[in-house]
Amino acid sequence: MPETHNPNNLLPKRPIKVQMEDLLPISIFHLISVLSVLKFRTKHGFLYASSTVTASKLPLPVFGECKVNINNDILFPANKYYDYGDERYAYDSTGDVSWDDKVDSMIWRGVTSGGTNTPETWKNMHRQRLVLLTNGTVMKDTNVNIMAMDPNNTGTYKPYDHFQPSEFATKYTDVGFTEPASCVPNCDFYNDVWTYKSSVSLTNQFKIRVFGIKSTIFREWHDSRLFAWRHFVPLDNRYDDLYSILTYFIGLGDANSKGNDGKPYVQRHDFEARKLGRQGAEWANKVLRKEDIEVSVCIRSFHIP
Repeated sequence: MPETHNPNNLLPKRPIKVQMEDLLPISIFHLISVLSVLKFRTKHGFLYASSTVTASKLPLPVFGECKVNINNDILFPANKYYDYGDERYAYDSTGDVSWDDKVDSMIWRGVTSGGTNTPETWKNMHRQRLVLLTNGTVMKDTNVNIMAMDPNNTGTYKPYDHFQPSEFATKYTDVGFTEPASCVPNCDFYNDVWTYKSSVSLTNQFKIRVFGIKSTIFREWHDSRLFAWRHFVPLDNRYDDLYSILTYFIGLGDANSKGNDGKPYVQRHDFEARKLGRQGAEWANKVLRKEDIEVSVCIRSFHIP
């Protein structure tokens, strides 16, 4: 995997395809292409019930913090990448803990944004779907797909389509909504955020020392600098592979029987999770610095007529 800027991350002609052992390959271009996977047009708030789209018939430059692949907006870094004065967005490494002291769990908190919420539409919003998918009560008696190890062929994986994630979700995920105006003034639950090994991001989050799981349909200014499976784990926008990802890194089942008891078994990959988290944080601190943001803004200013 390259270690430098790679514009092909954004091109349909030469998408970077990656795979992890026998898991299905994911194209980074197709991960964020709204035309490539029509099935998630009803699974994302922006596509299903957008509240922010503004159209113009005039030929004028449009600047934005993010865009979908069919738009031609001129991207610039979001202000929160640069403004570290807001302690809600600042990363202080002194508050972080060593990997061995972190818990095997994935955390996410956010508001119910991303689309127009109505009694008819809210269950199709991407954030709401994530909360429902990781709710142990909601997922009771529900089957999902994972990639389990094949007991008859050591070291290989095969689809297992009747994994019931209720107990796993309760034990290994901590996902929920905050108040509409974020968690202000009570953000106490974030005091322990550094104790989690994984964080799912529906936008972006790279500088913290966790292995990040990233799902988005939007492109940002830094996409050509970040590489899936080296700096983060890509998550399909339908979330069909969420439990495959979590069970792969956390592990599942009895290591002694290794699936021979008829129950799914997935070998634990904690070393790989630690490595992904370290590489992502190190790389972000090299290419997402304030200096990089300033240069990016300067370059984009030349697009102004």
